[in-house]
Amino acid sequence: MTDSSQTQTAYVKEASYGVTPATPGFKKVRTTGVPTLTPEKQFLISDEMRPDRNVPAAVSSGQNASFDLPIEFSYGSFDDLLEGFMCSTWASDVLKNGTALQSFTFENKFITSAGLRYHRITGAVVNTFSLNLTANGKAEGSFGFMGKQGTSANAAVAGATYADPDNGDFFRATDDVTIQLGGGIGAVSVMSVSLSGTNNNRLRPVVGSGFTDGIGLGRFEVTGELNAYFNNSALYDKFLADEYTSLTLTFNDPETGSYTIYFPRIKFTAGQVVAGGNNSDVMANMSWTATVDTTEDCAMKITRDPA
Repeated sequence: MTDSSQTQTAYVKEASYGVTPATPGFKKVRTTGVPTLTPEKQFLISDEMRPDRNVPAAVSSGQNASFDLPIEFSYGSFDDLLEGFMCSTWASDVLKNGTALQSFTFENKFITSAGLRYHRITGAVVNTFSLNLTANGKAEGSFGFMGKQGTSANAAVAGATYADPDNGDFFRATDDVTIQLGGGIGAVSVMSVSLSGTNNNRLRPVVGSGFTDGIGLGRFEVTGELNAYFNNSALYDKFLADEYTSLTLTFNDPETGSYTIYFPRIKFTAGQVVAGGNNSDVMANMSWTATVDTTEDCAMKITRDPA
């Protein structure tokens, strides 16, 4: 019998795609749900016809991997993975979306009645990132990965070390978060906001191997939803006028630090003013898409500031 609450998840950056570094320095990762580090194997089923009606063979033809890492967003806990999603590196505590692919080896350590078991995925690349915030709630999200190969072992990688993660609290909507919109919209009372980003990555299967030859980068796309109380028509008018604006989300924990997630040029692609039924608030429910800003030279920018 194995208890899920005792499972340890960790990762290490790879210098070469799909290759776990020698004597790796793993970092334990904070998560609200242990990722399933299991390869997705493909099989070829024989179409041969037999008089006894049986299937003669099922032959493995390759494998890859995909998994999600659900999180509670907190300061300092996911900076490496944010780099992976943004395909860039922190420079003077600023991170902009770019074109530099990064890969990781992920590992789950299970404590079983027969001893320790390790499941690993190599060549794990961040494909998606989501973040959701609702009034009185906590900032929650997820990283989605595409990977190369799954392995299993009964021992840690030789020389591996494991660093503990930061242990600051998750960000709360109550007093840790502020939301600002540009373009003359002014103050907005927001009930919920979310963002969903993808790199549109793709596998690269090749003849002569059962594993992907690498990961191809696609177009960087971020969309989101913003649901606000209908105090005035500024949001809806911006949608009707087909005008660009900016969106700034600031997450601040006075004890650990802050992130400012800045979308310098967004457009509302859908908007509804919903009255609902009796005893309810009128809401402006807006959908938005981030586009590149030529001044910032990015569509998404994250600035971190340690406390």
